[in-house]
Amino acid sequence: MKKHIKLILIICLLFSSQVKSQSDISFNSKGYIQGMEMFWFNNGEVQTMSTLSNRLDFEAFIGYSFTAQLSMRNILNFGEMPKLYYPFIADAAITDQGRMDMTYSLASDSSYFAYSQFDRAFIKYTEGNLEISVGRQRINWGINMVWTPNDIFNSFNYLDFDYAERAGSDAALIQYYTGPASSIQFAYKLDHLNRATYALMYKFNTLNYDFQIMSGKLDRDLVIGGGWSGQIGSAGFLGEFTYFHSPKDHISDFHSLVASVSLNYTFKNNVFTQTSILYNSAGTNENAGRGNFMASNRPVSAKDYTLAKWALFGQISFPLSPLISADFSGIFNPGDNSSYLGPSFNFSVAENFDLMFVGQFFMGSNGSEYGDYGTMLFTRLRWSF
Repeated sequence: MKKHIKLILIICLLFSSQVKSQSDISFNSKGYIQGMEMFWFNNGEVQTMSTLSNRLDFEAFIGYSFTAQLSMRNILNFGEMPKLYYPFIADAAITDQGRMDMTYSLASDSSYFAYSQFDRAFIKYTEGNLEISVGRQRINWGINMVWTPNDIFNSFNYLDFDYAERAGSDAALIQYYTGPASSIQFAYKLDHLNRATYALMYKFNTLNYDFQIMSGKLDRDLVIGGGWSGQIGSAGFLGEFTYFHSPKDHISDFHSLVASVSLNYTFKNNVFTQTSILYNSAGTNENAGRGNFMASNRPVSAKDYTLAKWALFGQISFPLSPLISADFSGIFNPGDNSSYLGPSFNFSVAENFDLMFVGQFFMGSNGSEYGDYGTMLFTRLRWSF
């Protein structure tokens, strides 16, 4: 842990010494502290887990061309669920997916575990239309809000609502802006198994639509994909697709197409609605289960947001008052008839204080995609600073 922090500080100091004649260094910082309680109802039993966590984000502007960011999470989990799943749940939490191991166990026992994780640690250089960033960063190539097949570097799990910042990758990203709405990007990432993911993307605008095309490699898979973002009337119309192919000299001659299309609309009274469909050519029309509740927060890949061939999503969000908002979302697997419902309510208790109630209701037969998760209820109080 110390060697990684020292490395980051040394790099920052080297950059600052090169540019100190141009301008002074300025800093920004923000973060939050929160407490969350989870209740898991499954097979007639109730299990609980309490979580205390905080996030710290630091950003330094070094001269005219350099920006450095360092962000970390500190998390303490305790209660019945850590005891029930010890040590698996603690070991899974400190498994870092990046090339550099920047997740550290602070303490653990049969009923609790605490850890720290650096999910941002990068330096960005900007000169004219060129941007180069190196280090742990989020590379977001997705277009849709739920399933993003183009997001081969930083795929995220929609059900993990408590990690809005999303995980970062140990990567290098080069971007060159060829116009106000066009750019060429190249990214290269290494994961914890030293497997490489890299791709080239071109973005452009035509016919009042933003388009992107990409090609590269995800681990052993050759990938090619694209996407669009625009409007049909007053409704947002977004879509993306990626084709994956594993050559025969690897484990198998595997190929699949993953595609997602969505529509969204915001009414004059600020009611937001969204619907989306996901297609996975390698998916099944039979039971698509992965296991128990652990699977609901698993790391995902752009190849396997679901094991099913089809998935349907719907959402409606609206303000109940200036200080209270509500959100209802759901997912349906038509192959095994399992489903997920996720209502949530957010209260602005005071300035910088938010209280949230979240429900995750999973329904279906045993072995289906959502049939083995049970029901989860959450309360979360957060102070942002």
